[in-house]
Amino acid sequence: MEKKPDSLRPHIVLCGAVNAGKSSLMNALTGQEAAIVSDTAGTTTDAVSKAMELLPFGPVVFTDTAGLGDRTGLGEKRMAKTAVALAGAEVMLAVIDVRYPFYDFPATEAATVAAVTHCDCVDAETAAARIAEVKQRMPSAAGAVAVSAKTGAGIEELKQLLISVLEKKKDDSSELMDGLTGVNRLFVLVCPIDSEAPAGRLILPQVQTIRRILDTCGTAVTVQPEQLPQALALLGDRIDLVVTDSQVVDYCAQTVPPSIRLTTFSVLFSAWRGDIRTYIRNAAILDSLQDEDSVLIAESCTHQVHCDDIGRVKLPRLIRKYTGKNPHIDVFGGDYPDDISRYKLIIHCGGCMMTAARMRSRTRQAVAAGIPITNYGVAISHMQGVLKRITEIYEEGQEG
Repeated sequence: MEKKPDSLRPHIVLCGAVNAGKSSLMNALTGQEAAIVSDTAGTTTDAVSKAMELLPFGPVVFTDTAGLGDRTGLGEKRMAKTAVALAGAEVMLAVIDVRYPFYDFPATEAATVAAVTHCDCVDAETAAARIAEVKQRMPSAAGAVAVSAKTGAGIEELKQLLISVLEKKKDDSSELMDGLTGVNRLFVLVCPIDSEAPAGRLILPQVQTIRRILDTCGTAVTVQPEQLPQALALLGDRIDLVVTDSQVVDYCAQTVPPSIRLTTFSVLFSAWRGDIRTYIRNAAILDSLQDEDSVLIAESCTHQVHCDDIGRVKLPRLIRKYTGKNPHIDVFGGDYPDDISRYKLIIHCGGCMMTAARMRSRTRQAVAAGIPITNYGVAISHMQGVLKRITEIYEEGQEG
């Protein structure tokens, strides 16, 4: 992989009223013409993202969104896209035009930084008064900066404020395999060659797990399922953890002795990016599914459907075989359907193609609607009868 995936970069989403200067500010921050700039209201009609290095912090994604208060015919749909972008954001950059009255911003779980734009159009006293007003009306914001995209005033100060907020969030955030990795720890990774993966490539969760082990000075031994017995015979009790693809978890549970801990890539990702304990608890809903029930299989991305597609082929087949029922199963890639209230259960993918913030947001959305949500790997392990075995690592004091 030549660059850090966007799903692993903190997302900074610019949000503000129509013509507040969001696109101009994004271009000033990125140093490129990443967004179209015009005096015409509603120029930005969809979220526009630009990946870049915010030095000295590192890789981030800036996203420009349609203006709040858009009363055009497509305004409602544009606001829905803005809400999706904010759901995946680490930081909301609230853009406020110094020339116009304050505009209320949507509630968000993201940290908030305020930028007061067009300050080249007013005197210093007026700009200072607006900054004071913003701080009063947005007390939870990490700070507010007066800027001018035209002159460049305040841009560097705003970057430094964003960096300080991102550094704090980085310190407070979890990492993949938190509490499991360490110097000289030995991991065996069971990676069947996925028919959906391009030739010469591993799938993203496998790549990220290997990188995390290497970053923490551990040792990763990668095998296909048929090589697992040989690896166990060679390495024995020196193995700290075996991590397997969910599709062969039953085989691995039978092959790996109880003295060696076992889990799946999906469980590791659920603990890192979602709510593992909620997913474990809700897997039992599968036991009570009936023919008249509806199940939503939620994917974090859209992709070409393969004959062995896990979400669209293998998982529905396994559900019907396990339950002996024929529930209605919908598969959605990208966003949830507009109404999720009719589903008895949501089974979500690991979310490797979306930010952790968005994965947590989608979990909260299901919980708020009263719809149980679980995860691909957790659901598969439950149906294979090995869920307790592969989640024991989170019953031993590990953070999930």
